[in-house]
Amino acid sequence: MNFLRVTLGGAVVAGALIACGSSNNSRGSSSAGSGGSTAAATTSSGKGGGGSCEAAQDCPDGAKCNSNGTCKSSNCVDGVCCNTVCNATCVACSAAKNGAKDGVCGPVTKGTDPDAECAKTDVKTCGANGMGCNGDALSPGCARYDDGTACIPGTCMGDVALVAATCKAGACGGQTQQKCAPFTCEAAASACFAACKSDAECSTGAGCLVPKCYPQCELLNADDKFTPGATGKLMFAMRLASPLKVGYTVSGAALFLGKVSGKTTLGVWSDLNGKPDKKLVEASFAEDVVVGWQGATFPKPVTIPANTAYYVVWTAIGGEQPPLAAQGSMVTLPMSTSMDGGLTWGAPGSTPVKLKVYCN
Repeated sequence: MNFLRVTLGGAVVAGALIACGSSNNSRGSSSAGSGGSTAAATTSSGKGGGGSCEAAQDCPDGAKCNSNGTCKSSNCVDGVCCNTVCNATCVACSAAKNGAKDGVCGPVTKGTDPDAECAKTDVKTCGANGMGCNGDALSPGCARYDDGTACIPGTCMGDVALVAATCKAGACGGQTQQKCAPFTCEAAASACFAACKSDAECSTGAGCLVPKCYPQCELLNADDKFTPGATGKLMFAMRLASPLKVGYTVSGAALFLGKVSGKTTLGVWSDLNGKPDKKLVEASFAEDVVVGWQGATFPKPVTIPANTAYYVVWTAIGGEQPPLAAQGSMVTLPMSTSMDGGLTWGAPGSTPVKLKVYCN
């Protein structure tokens, strides 16, 4: 405590001064010696944390304080007189908290939370991530989840992927739907398949011609079958018709084959008077002994006009093809055969087949 001796009319009076940071917030006073008169003690204000002040509301910014009434600014914050009210989230007025200087309001040091303002919130809020304050001089606040953080996880709804919602500027965006067809949605990744190895990666009504899925052009279901015993250059032409009102583009075909191996072909031929006429497109593939769907994507798609008959033609490999009676109900298609590589065709007969035709 500092003391000042003041002479009034020959009498000496001792007066106590206000010290910034002390618990005594009343200004100093002196009593008159003779004549009953009084006068205030005066001195210059001290600067800095331990200085003394002439009167209440006289401590400068940066001086220690314990109430607003001590400071010129009327703002006692974090134990020092402050240049502003400094009451927003993640701001402070002491160097110990903001790393700057006492008396100047500024952002709390990045990564710290001295006033426990930034408790971690659920990621769905995209709010405080539990990493303290952000230290941003322009926009101080709690550090929040980064933009792009998934706030609502993705999921699958059949052949539709619900894309994960992400944080942006502290808010969780909405989920968007992505139709996967002709692929389906991969549950493990909550995203559409980009390639297929089997029909399981394709959407309802589509099939896999590795590595792509294609919708089926015809409603020839998986219960169709094909069981010829083939020798030589035997070709089978399966007669189909496009929908009556809407044509389509054929991009590939597959048969349920197996038990023999070798190079074979599938193609699309036009129709003339109920028999195969001209080859429109053809693709070769290696037939495998493993029984299953086997086929090929055509090098170029073929457009089939509405209400038009056409043929899917298969060049058989010698040997026994798989009996598929156990596969379920059967569908019978008109089928013509050729023993000379398609130069001539026999009269169509009724043969059960297991066939898929795919569209773009």
